[in-house]
Order: sequence, then C-alpha cells, then structure tokens
Amino acid sequence: MKHALGTASLLLALLAAGASPVAAQPGPDQMTRQELLQRIQREFEEQIARELVLSDEQRAELPGILSEFGAARRELGDMRGAFMDRVAAILEADTDDPVQSLALIEEGRALRNLEEQLLVREEERLLDILEPSQVLLLQIVRDQFGDLIQSVGNRDAVARFSRGGRGLPEAPEIPRP
Repeated sequence: MKHALGTASLLLALLAAGASPVAAQPGPDQMTRQELLQRIQREFEEQIARELVLSDEQRAELPGILSEFGAARRELGDMRGAFMDRVAAILEADTDDPVQSLALIEEGRALRNLEEQLLVREEERLLDILEPSQVLLLQIVRDQFGDLIQSVGNRDAVARFSRGGRGLPEAPEIPRP
C-alpha cells in the first residue's frame, strides 16, 4: 500500500539519519528520546498533509485537533496498559478469584466504551474540517505510523513493514550508528 511505504520510509529515514529512540547517554550526534519524538511528530504532520492533500486551512487546523485528542489518547493508552497489567497478574496468580476476574471484565468493557466515545468525538471534530475520505485515510496512516513507532526497537518488524508486510527473511538490517 502506498501509504504504508511512505510512512515506513519516513521512519526508516529517521533511523538511518542516526536517530536512536533509546539513547542511553545522548552524545552530540545523538537525539534524545524527546527530540526524536518531536521530530517524528513534525514529520508525521508533514506526511499527513501530503497524503491527505490538505488545503492551507486544513493544514493549519488539523494539528490543533490532533493535539486536543492526543492527550486523551495517551491517557487511555496508559489506562489500557495498567488494565492489561492487572489482567496479567490475575491470570498468572495461582488462585482463581472469580470476583476479581468479573471486576476486570467490567473494567475492560468500561475502558472500551471510553475508547469508542473518544474516537467518535474525534471523528466528529475531524469531519468539521476534513472530507470523510480524508478522515479514513488519516486513521489508516496514524495506525500504521503507531505500529512503526512501537516496532522501532524491532528491526525485523520495521523491515517487514517497509516491504509492504511481506516479511521476507532476506531483509537487510537497518544500520544504526
């Protein structure tokens, strides 16, 4: 898919340029994690503007909307991570506590409802400035970009994604300084 290749090439270019997402002791030539994330965010916004063929007005308004909902997304992501930790703890425990398990099932439902409500509010806000097809494309590109960021530490995953998901075994490693 064209969008997957464009997004993958962006992240690969950042990595090839020497951007180390997990720099233990950043030197003069290494980016800190925060600098890398800021650079990725700028590149992401430029990629979105190109792929969605945004007007100047849309390009000016979109970052504000993404930022507005980004904080809520991060908060829900943190909540999901904590929830998954609690689920893992229950499943790894030697005892089976049906009361705790049922409580986690209810918590999972509530969390999914919050995620759905956020998505609907964000889509409605995006539809104020974008065409429906642009909203769909934004969601796809953002999901692909998120997958890439999560796989930064996994060279094989980045290489597979950059070849359209085929995952050929002869993929060259991404050089890191």
